[in-house]
Amino acid sequence: MTERNKIIFLHGKGESFKSIGKTIGRGDKAVALVVKKWNEQRDLGRAAGSGRKRKTSEFDDRALVREVKRNRFITIEEIRQQDRFMGLSKRTISNRIREDGTLNSYWAARKPFISNNNRRKRLKWCHARKHWTVDQWRKVLWTDESPFVLRFNNKKRVWRMKNERYEKNA
Repeated sequence: MTERNKIIFLHGKGESFKSIGKTIGRGDKAVALVVKKWNEQRDLGRAAGSGRKRKTSEFDDRALVREVKRNRFITIEEIRQQDRFMGLSKRTISNRIREDGTLNSYWAARKPFISNNNRRKRLKWCHARKHWTVDQWRKVLWTDESPFVLRFNNKKRVWRMKNERYEKNA
């Protein structure tokens, strides 16, 4: 077991930096530094400096997110056609957009167009019936005309935030 692993093991058992330092023959500040680096690496999910270098800079990442926010229906393939992002894989582009944390790819909701006039009529209809009893509502016939399809049926993907599915402009 390496010295570093001994320090991490003893720290995990709840020993103080001073007692760990006495056990392995180091000072408590040196032990604290090893534990601090170990925690930072663990928070990153990988050892510092390991893994492949990123193909995009922070500037490129922001440009990708800006492009998607500008056009929510843009596909990853359309993004790749742009000179700036030509060498990036689809997975890299998707990962960079998700890393931002604001947008994700979802199926676009099919929203029927409802004019402002129809919105007013619907609201008026609802207000007229807001005091109905349960017996009155039982007399209403509710129907559902849901189509059943086995494929995607020309659905499109959209980049959006989690809770903006049915917003008017999304």
